[in-house]
Amino acid sequence: MNSPVIFITGGTGGLGAGVLPRLLKARPTAHIALLIRAADSTEVQAKWESLRSFCEVSAADCARVSVFRGDVTAEHLGLTPVDYSRLCASVTDVFHLAADLRFDLPIEQSRALNVDSTRRILEFTRYALPAGNFKRLNYVSTAYISGDLRDTFHEHEINKGQGFFNAYEQSKLEAELLVECFKREAPVTIYRPSMIVGESQSGKIRNFFGIYEFLKLADRGKIRLIPAEPSARPDLVPLDYVADGLVFLSEFPGAVGRTYHLVAGVERSLPIEEIIATIGKTVTFDRLKEVPEVVPYASFAKLVTGGRLRSFQNSPLNILLKSYMPYLSFERKFDVCETARLLERHAIIMPSLASILPPMCQFAKNNHFGVQSR
Repeated sequence: MNSPVIFITGGTGGLGAGVLPRLLKARPTAHIALLIRAADSTEVQAKWESLRSFCEVSAADCARVSVFRGDVTAEHLGLTPVDYSRLCASVTDVFHLAADLRFDLPIEQSRALNVDSTRRILEFTRYALPAGNFKRLNYVSTAYISGDLRDTFHEHEINKGQGFFNAYEQSKLEAELLVECFKREAPVTIYRPSMIVGESQSGKIRNFFGIYEFLKLADRGKIRLIPAEPSARPDLVPLDYVADGLVFLSEFPGAVGRTYHLVAGVERSLPIEEIIATIGKTVTFDRLKEVPEVVPYASFAKLVTGGRLRSFQNSPLNILLKSYMPYLSFERKFDVCETARLLERHAIIMPSLASILPPMCQFAKNNHFGVQSR
């Protein structure tokens, strides 16, 4: 019997860096085909070496990884005709992790990056099906396709007429609708993570988005107030919980045709003001004696009227708020009960958020929040 061939897009991203080493461990006979977007072969190799180093992939496991220069938005994924045909003929599993996470793009551009790339992956999978080797398409969506819904969002729900806070949420919903329809043609599992932060023990993560961007500004003394609803509970979930859950479910027979929320859930989340206070007890900011104070946006707005308004409008904080205000003031309710119970039965347990916050922030500080120190 031929060895499994696992095709991964987005492997160099934050989630991909958690999934790759776990797949190599969980499937010791599998060969990994990694699609990397790059200008040339030199850049492909540089990105692979960076990923390999971050993931601490052994030399033996490296022998099971092949890298391909390509682009998920391009025809035939930007692969050569020979490589495309060979992969279609041999692939057993697809992990489509690639996505553009920017919130500030026009909807047309976000669709081109997230929806059109999903169409390309579905096309690739259709070509792979006749070979008879194909087992599963694993598609990573986002829990934030829930948009502005205030009711509990369940795993079996998709389009409930919700509005969206940005083009990212809308484009990911449109992409997921395509994958949902594809369940009629092929074995598919859909995963919806929330805001992924560092691994629960080490805080390790490859990319620093979301809450990290506010902590970076605080560390540099750029902000002393965070405009947010102090009692709102953002859904932060550690990388290892998401990656472990995804890799397990990708081989779980009962997961075919299902959609899973890989999230913390409201009951396991903490209010923003408690998150910041917990971080402040264990992490020292470089240029700020005290952790930022979380204040309601209405109170904050009174402080930036008059002469302060112009400087605030051009500030890094205001730029962040344009993207993240909905996630600081609007609490999402993701149903996670059934998935959490399933994962717990297989020893995949969401740790307490309070326990993961200090290593999460310390790792980010030690790595300069992803910016090279001078």
